[in-house]
Amino acid sequence: MPSEARKITSDTAAIFIAKIISLALGVVRLKYIAVYLGVGTFGIYTFAMYFVAMFGIFFDLGLSQIITRDVAADRSMTRHYIFNAGILKLLLFLATAAIIGVATLFSHLDRLA
Repeated sequence: MPSEARKITSDTAAIFIAKIISLALGVVRLKYIAVYLGVGTFGIYTFAMYFVAMFGIFFDLGLSQIITRDVAADRSMTRHYIFNAGILKLLLFLATAAIIGVATLFSHLDRLA
């Protein structure tokens, strides 16, 4: 197997194994959170997590793919791209947090608890 194909194969295997480990740890974490919180509180926790996840699309907006594409095209601009993406992610985080706060405020979800 040529060295380039071997590198691609080993990188793909590493990503696959990392994904499997991440999923397994997520299941274990979820089990312990459910046992610790109990049925009623775990339901509130799950609702809050999915409510916040609905707005998760605003946080990323595909920046990871754009950075990957641009760095692959011109490696000398890597620091510039990562710095700009970091600033953009910070602004998107603040905007998303504000949207979640306003949505929570106007939906009166605190009455459910």
